[in-house]
Formats: sequence, C-alpha cells, structure tokens
Amino acid sequence: MRLCTAPGSVLLVASGLLLSLGGCAQTRQIDISSGAPREVGNDPSPLIAKSQSKVADLPVPLDFSFQESKSVAQANSHFRYVSHYYRGRAGKERVASFYLDQMPANFRWFKENYRDDRGTLKIDFGKGSERCIVTITEDMWGYTTIHAEIYPVEQQKG
Repeated sequence: MRLCTAPGSVLLVASGLLLSLGGCAQTRQIDISSGAPREVGNDPSPLIAKSQSKVADLPVPLDFSFQESKSVAQANSHFRYVSHYYRGRAGKERVASFYLDQMPANFRWFKENYRDDRGTLKIDFGKGSERCIVTITEDMWGYTTIHAEIYPVEQQKG
C-alpha cells in the first residue's frame, strides 16, 4: 500500500482520534489525542466518598490521594482557612457531580455558582460565614486534581 501526501502537509495519526474499544457488555471510548489514553464519556456510577476526610465537612472521593506538600490548613476559635489538594483518576465531570451531590445533601453547603473556565471546573459553595471553592482540573495523563479552599466571608452589617 502506498500513501502519498502533498508537500508540506502533515499526516496526523492519532491526533483527535476517538477509538471505540469493545468489552464484554460495555463499550468504552478512549481519547488518545493528548498522547496518553484516557476514558471519555460519562461513567454512570457515582463516585463514593471516603469514610473519613481531613476536613469534617469536605468530602473526598474514594481513591483520591491527599497532596500534603501543596496543602495548608489554619484554624482558631473565630475562623478557618483550608487549601487542600487531592489527586486521582476520575473524569472531572464525574468529580463535579460528586461535589454537586455531596456538599448540599450531606454537609449543608449550598451551591452559589458553577462554571467551566476554559476546561477548569469551578464550583462555589456557601455555608454561614464561610465559602468553599472546589476547583477541578484534569491533566493530559488522565489524572484529576481537586483543589478545595474554605475561607471566612465578612458578614454584612446593616
């Protein structure tokens, strides 16, 4: 077989290619455009929360590891500041669904805002005099990073 290309053109073998791989009872789509295979599409099963997390009212998906070197937490009798990072393998949309379900239902946070900022998912939650921003990113190797930040908000006087 002979393949001819015009001078100066580039033959893209894997870029932007989606493959369908067959399984016994299920089909998975794999995106290899980044050079590292990763599953795409929505896995129908919801993520499960760890039974215990570093912060009592901040759930973490099972199989996500705490990134101690990047994380900080400070608290006194008047306020707390938490900036925790977690890393694992689950699509960022699945992780966002986890927080959108878990935070209001089990930890009494209410959703204030949800946005996709050029591929970075950000969810803002509020509870009393605190705010929590959950930022979810996914790298080219298929790892998802969660950055959860809890901080006090000044109360309006009036």
